Amino acid sequence: IADGTGDFRLADLPLAVGDNAFQVVLSDAAGNETNDSIVVTRLALPADTTAPTLSAALIADTGASASDGLTFDARFAGSASDDVGVVQLLAQLDPATPDAPFADLTTLLATDGAFTLARSTLDALAGGTLADGAHTLRFVVVDAAGNRSDVLERHFTLDTAAPTFTGFGLGVSDATNDALDETSAGSVLLKGSAEAGATIRLAAQDIEVIAGAGGAFVMPGVALALGANELTLTASDAAGNTTTFVRTLTRTAAVQ
Repeated sequence: IADGTGDFRLADLPLAVGDNAFQVVLSDAAGNETNDSIVVTRLALPADTTAPTLSAALIADTGASASDGLTFDARFAGSASDDVGVVQLLAQLDPATPDAPFADLTTLLATDGAFTLARSTLDALAGGTLADGAHTLRFVVVDAAGNRSDVLERHFTLDTAAPTFTGFGLGVSDATNDALDETSAGSVLLKGSAEAGATIRLAAQDIEVIAGAGGAFVMPGVALALGANELTLTASDAAGNTTTFVRTLTRTAAVQ
């Protein structure tokens, strides 16, 4: 119905892409009619051809360097973004061929584009249990228009084996018995054997040394109080795995 000034409004008319022809009929109170027509053209929106963006990284790169890809913790976190929304997350672990299929991990994709891959997810991608060693993890995301991101590759090395630590004792020059666990010295040198290249740390005294190529290490300047001294040494490998060894060394009073 036209208002008092003759204006009228037709709302929420559906329009198809292209030309839409409308026939308008105006009728007054006496039944007189006037016909008119109008063509309304709906333009197609530009096609979305922009690919989504993607990032991902180890949650904990536990190696000596925070960017060396060496870890004992095989978990990943990442984020995807797109102007029309990311709707699919795909991943692939150690593909045998370039055209190997991707696994659909869309259930891990949050509404804001964030995602996390737990160790169990990596195990599943590996077909059972993710083995120690070098691996390649590949990601792709897809937006609502079907655009796919570039493949994102992340290389990492998994090492979950604790370092070997055979043991330690007093240096022969400090020891007063064959078991190398008694001395009269207040400051002693420790000798031991662990995994080659491991970092050996006596945290209580903030002393740290590196095991040699054969695994042998020497730790000088260890303070001992009179009586029994329980020492805990920790061996850490390049991936951050640790093994502890505890031994009690006894300091006796020096004979005058």
